[in-house]
Amino acid sequence: MIYTAGGFAGIQQYAATWAGDTGGGPKPLVSLLNLGLSGHVNTSCDMEVFTPAGLHFGFLQPWSQVNSWAYWRHPWLLDKKMLAMFKMYAKLRYRLLPYIYSAAHAAARTGMPIIRAMPLAYPNDPKSDDLLGQYMFGDSFLVAAFTDEVYLPEGEWIDYWTKERYTGSQTVACKIPAYAGGALFVRAGAIIPEWPEMDYVGEKSVERLGVLVYPHDASNFTLYEDDGTTFLYEEGNVAETRIECRQQQDAVVLRISPRTGMYEGMSAKRSYDILIHSDTKPACIEINGARLPERVEKSNRDDVSCGVEGEGWVYDRSMRTVRLIAEEDERKKDVVEIVVVS
Repeated sequence: MIYTAGGFAGIQQYAATWAGDTGGGPKPLVSLLNLGLSGHVNTSCDMEVFTPAGLHFGFLQPWSQVNSWAYWRHPWLLDKKMLAMFKMYAKLRYRLLPYIYSAAHAAARTGMPIIRAMPLAYPNDPKSDDLLGQYMFGDSFLVAAFTDEVYLPEGEWIDYWTKERYTGSQTVACKIPAYAGGALFVRAGAIIPEWPEMDYVGEKSVERLGVLVYPHDASNFTLYEDDGTTFLYEEGNVAETRIECRQQQDAVVLRISPRTGMYEGMSAKRSYDILIHSDTKPACIEINGARLPERVEKSNRDDVSCGVEGEGWVYDRSMRTVRLIAEEDERKKDVVEIVVVS
């Protein structure tokens, strides 16, 4: 990746944009928001590794960088608490890479930045006009950084850390757990693809993809994948997967379409480790019309990197989640339809 700390109008066509030697505090956050409003879709700044808020902001950007060429900012020099927080956010970021990569693809096609100032994401909401301590990270995440309160736009929102639900069009206090550095909200209806936790891209197979679902009305997400290395995507060497969710009165219907397209190194088959947020335990679950048995195992993690093996589904009352595994149709022709009956 080529990135620049300076340039003129149009430089975003050729390079990603870096906020310069400004640290990783509130000032570069405003710079990134303004850059996005000016057509710069791929922006970042140095990470402020010594503060929880700095880690929170630093890892929830298009790309994350620790600038230690002249400073003692190496993560292994942090104290025990900050090192644990650094690891937590690093793991979260690697899980979210397919979500971020899909947002980058959308940015390249549409010009909509990955980090979005609130008035750009919600232009018809005047209360969003002057918000400088929060931003949308892709379509589904609302990040609050260096602030004790956050404005939630219209709709329904879920606190990623506490699982508490909120109605939008109000300002709420940030409830930040001790292990995190800022508030993080998910828009109701979000469908978020996840990789397993890994130390570097390519360490583990992504044949099994996590799908984190927050059902609300009708929503969809298109996963974009390519070889991640070459420019062959410009020649059409890409794969896309459309995932749809529809919340009905007595059921949630999740539909995963077959992958379309092809690229070098694409896995021949795929399975899905699905985590659906549900306040109540389902009465039954079906995949393509076949009822799944309930299992008794519990998951104590709110990610899809560990998975559940075998046939069946698990409901975790403490996390308020349903978990199951679904296999892609081997012929890549049929939709995988999951019906969660309440």
